[in-house]
Amino acid sequence: MTSVPNTAGNGTKQRNGRTADYLTLNLWNQSGQNVVGSNFSYTVQNAVVSLVASGNWATGTIWSTGSAPTAAQNVIIRNGHNVTVAAGGAVGAAVTVNSGGTLTLNASSLTVNSINNSGTVTNGAFPNGLVINTSGSITNNSGSVMNLTAPGGSNTTTFSNAGSIGGAVGAAFRNLTLTTGTLTLTTTPSVAGTLSINGGNITASPIWLTGSTLQYGVTGNYNIANEWLSNSPGSSGLNKPHNVTVLSGCTLIVTSGNPRTCAGVLTVSGQLALSDGITADNLSAAATAFQVNGSLLINTGGFTVTVPT
Repeated sequence: MTSVPNTAGNGTKQRNGRTADYLTLNLWNQSGQNVVGSNFSYTVQNAVVSLVASGNWATGTIWSTGSAPTAAQNVIIRNGHNVTVAAGGAVGAAVTVNSGGTLTLNASSLTVNSINNSGTVTNGAFPNGLVINTSGSITNNSGSVMNLTAPGGSNTTTFSNAGSIGGAVGAAFRNLTLTTGTLTLTTTPSVAGTLSINGGNITASPIWLTGSTLQYGVTGNYNIANEWLSNSPGSSGLNKPHNVTVLSGCTLIVTSGNPRTCAGVLTVSGQLALSDGITADNLSAAATAFQVNGSLLINTGGFTVTVPT
């Protein structure tokens, strides 16, 4: 690259017939000498990798750099291009899907920091999964589509430690897992399969579709909160999970107030604790805290009813 005195710039250049991003920074003193060892600092953002053709994420020739993105590289999927994650355990930093671009998750997992979607994010026939790194985000802009509800494969979107789902359009998930931290929902997603809370909490209830399951996998005590809304007068059935499962090792604490409702099966392999204002002295007290319109299955766990003294 040609050095230009007292300038800093960014742009593109050709390398091996492909377009690559670059940044050049040159410091010169008043005598026109290149400054070496001066007191200065500069920041170079993650390199940007963009598609030059549609194809498999792992195929280097479809990318502007000639190789598949690394975990430190931002990714741009441009208008008219469709990249499919089908092999190799794909990675990236910030992924941007432009309007008219398509990201298809299929037989391999994709691990990234964020997805900013103005195009389409969808599933192939056997989707493996999507992992959002610590404090990462999914943003769906106006006119975009994110539909990850295909039944084949594991098809789980996992937030590894906190994060957010937002934008102008709600995302649709088959399975959604929170490992720890707070998952902030500023736009309401839908869940067709299982929402697993293995730690942390979410700030709002998703839209629960028929057949969906809310699964509590936290070790120790866990207080019901925004993920399972109370059955308040006039509230929509879409705000209640169809099935609820309490895994072994988890004690789910149900407090007083309007009842929680599930239309399908409540399965308890851990403990279900009814407390904070439950006034009856037998299991009929459960009706004041939750309501099961389908079946109640007690496996190795059981009920704990706390009666005020």
